[in-house]
Amino acid sequence: MKVFRKAAILLLVLLVGTGVFTACGKKNSETSSDTKEETNKKENNKEETNKEETKITALTGGSPVPYIWTNDDESLDGYDIKVFEAVMEKLPQYKYEYEISSDIFTSADAGYGQVIVQHLGSNDERREKYIFSYPYYFAEHGLLVKEGSEIKTWDDLPGHSTEVSSGSFNAILFEKWNTEHPDKKIDLIYTDDANATPLHVSDGTVDFEFFDYISLEEQVEKQGITGTELLRVDNDTIPNNNTGYTYFVFPKDQQKFAGEFDEKLLELIEDGTVARLSEEYLGDAEFAPDAEQAKDNH
Repeated sequence: MKVFRKAAILLLVLLVGTGVFTACGKKNSETSSDTKEETNKKENNKEETNKEETKITALTGGSPVPYIWTNDDESLDGYDIKVFEAVMEKLPQYKYEYEISSDIFTSADAGYGQVIVQHLGSNDERREKYIFSYPYYFAEHGLLVKEGSEIKTWDDLPGHSTEVSSGSFNAILFEKWNTEHPDKKIDLIYTDDANATPLHVSDGTVDFEFFDYISLEEQVEKQGITGTELLRVDNDTIPNNNTGYTYFVFPKDQQKFAGEFDEKLLELIEDGTVARLSEEYLGDAEFAPDAEQAKDNH
């Protein structure tokens, strides 16, 4: 009887122990399985996030005001910058950073950037190489000359000097003029600092600057430049000037990004966001094209 009782107790202990260990084993197995599933889920989410985000480098020359400038904290600001950033806010699948380059087109051609943010105009040669967005600004051009200068219109420019940034709309415009008019050339001096040109007009380093009227006006005022005269230029008198509109520019291999960007830019033109930014940064909403103008000059 005692033997039987001991055997029964031993069997009971073994059964309880086995149950406990089985339960613990099952619990540990379930915990391990849950942890593994959670880890896999995190990895999948991480992969999905990485897959959704595409890095974009926006090339810019960092000037001129009021379209582009650098704040004291090194952040970029200005009308062009804010329009670009408003579009990018609507494209969360892209993460962007700016890169200031002294030769934006060379950098773009070398594959260092996916979009150019540089207050650029359009011409046929440039459109053969790049994709242009909808226009987001309509330019009124101006000529800054020294007081008393003999320069009054575009026809007076041959034989006189100006500064241009390599690859800029001005540089291409004047280079083409010089090629087509070898006997009436404009003297081109290349520079990396377009903001310094108004001062160089004032001190006689160069004879004139040709650019957007509003930008020249603001640069003269902000820099306290004296001894100059600012003349308005009719767009129709500018040779090889296809439009007075300004665009974001993309390398040809950026069709997908350019298409998505364009869609959102047009939405911001239609809902009045671009006009509000024009009012805020340029003092007049009329510098922003409406949707019909944007479509007609795309």
